[in-house]
Amino acid sequence: YSTPKSLTEHLLRVENLNKNLTICEPTTGKGAITDVLRKHWKPDLVTSYDLEVDFFRDENDYDYIITNPPFSKSTDFILQAKKRARKKFCFLLPLNYLHGKQRYEEIYTDKKYGLSGVHVFTRSLLLNDAPIRPDGKAKAGMLVFAWYVFTNGYDGEPKISWIDNSDDIF
Repeated sequence: YSTPKSLTEHLLRVENLNKNLTICEPTTGKGAITDVLRKHWKPDLVTSYDLEVDFFRDENDYDYIITNPPFSKSTDFILQAKKRARKKFCFLLPLNYLHGKQRYEEIYTDKKYGLSGVHVFTRSLLLNDAPIRPDGKAKAGMLVFAWYVFTNGYDGEPKISWIDNSDDIF
């Protein structure tokens, strides 16, 4: 699904990321997240590809990973990102990804590479094949999304914050 560029811009406003370090977007699709990253990072620091199999074969390490992974493979992506991201990774996922016993046991109990934050969008978005307008605005939808931030070495409870994305909805 296309990711409105504004969602990534919001993340970069609220999350502390050093723009002199490497970053990877492993599910680039139409390039919305990658375009934003290349606007803020030097192009040679941004790695981007769209074949998810490449992410699972990639043996390179990156300082950061930012992506909107396929929901059906989110757990696999998180487990792989914990191996490939040296510092932090941020995944755009539905808010309901927070619950579930298997996720709790496989992901959230990890005290070596823990969930440090969840940035919840105040307005729901329609992230499917619905068109995103040239101004970046998207239709309102039924799912609430959030940026899930995992930080290497973080062993505390995650901080929850909100991002007001009202201006991104038409």
